[in-house]
Amino acid sequence: MPLSEFQKYVLKLLAAQRSQESYIAGGAPIAASTSRYSGDFDIFHDREDFVSKAAAADAELLSKHGLSIRWIRKGTGIWSGEVEGGPQPLKLEWAHDAGFRFFPSQADDEFGFVLHPADLITNKALTIADRQEARDVYDIVSLSSIVPIAAAIIAAPAKDPGYTPESLIAAMKRNIAHPQVAFDRLRSDAPIDGGGLLRTLRQSLAVAADLAMALPDEAIGKLYFEDGEIVVPDPARLGSYETREAQYQAVLAQPEDLPFDTLAQKYGKNQ
Repeated sequence: MPLSEFQKYVLKLLAAQRSQESYIAGGAPIAASTSRYSGDFDIFHDREDFVSKAAAADAELLSKHGLSIRWIRKGTGIWSGEVEGGPQPLKLEWAHDAGFRFFPSQADDEFGFVLHPADLITNKALTIADRQEARDVYDIVSLSSIVPIAAAIIAAPAKDPGYTPESLIAAMKRNIAHPQVAFDRLRSDAPIDGGGLLRTLRQSLAVAADLAMALPDEAIGKLYFEDGEIVVPDPARLGSYETREAQYQAVLAQPEDLPFDTLAQKYGKNQ
């Protein structure tokens, strides 16, 4: 992701405050190695009470460096605001995440802590099922170089049992009919071939649909590994793969009154 000098500066400041329970998610980590720009950063937290504490701590840190936050929303489980004092607008959003995922958040030199690509792509599949945004198509196809889309669709119902792979695929199909102009509106350093992205995604959805029909129910909701890589499993040899299931990844048994900055120090990236 092409980051402006101001975005890099803010990210560097905020990275020191991130931890395994306060991490960058959403589109920014996905776009980190692509040509698409992102104008906002989503900071997720495994505990709802961390959201307001993290937002306040980040705002205090930014204020020490001559920046302020114009608050847009302060609610239960979600705060958002725009950083002021820099050369360009930058939106920050702090939100609650369930903490139920396939991997713990991982340390990152640029962002502090981020979601694992397997969790980013399964979240993105669920997001596409819920909204119609061209950037989501771009993001999920970009991530497919690391985690196959069909593998993500088979695994995603572990995070939202309201979906089967079949119903997830159907919902995604309804939300990916974007004209080229929708991709042209995305901020990018290079032209975006919307038709190519959609063909890739639809081919992956077809693979996932065939796979879902062939897999037994107990095989759904898992990631499959071969030689250390996440793969689309062959239903005829399920027993030959290593598997991973989603679980609650948050740090447990936290004292309720422990200040957020103390938690960030205890579980931060430098520990």
